Amino acid sequence: MERSPDSCVDAHTHYGTGIFEGIRAYETEKRPAIFRLKEHMDRLINSAKILSIPMPYTSEELQVARKPL
Repeated sequence: MERSPDSCVDAHTHYGTGIFEGIRAYETEKRPAIFRLKEHMDRLINSAKILSIPMPYTSEELQVARKPL
């Protein structure tokens, strides 16, 4: 059995390394309100950086993207 090149098997693939952020939202009279969205997105971006996971979006882009939901 041949070994695959190291570039094909990295820690993210082998160990299932990933990032996620749990975000709480509350229903209000006007619309749902997301609790501390900026802080959540900043942590998500920082977690990706720490694990060397490419993040194609900025914190601000992620905050804007949730608005249509």
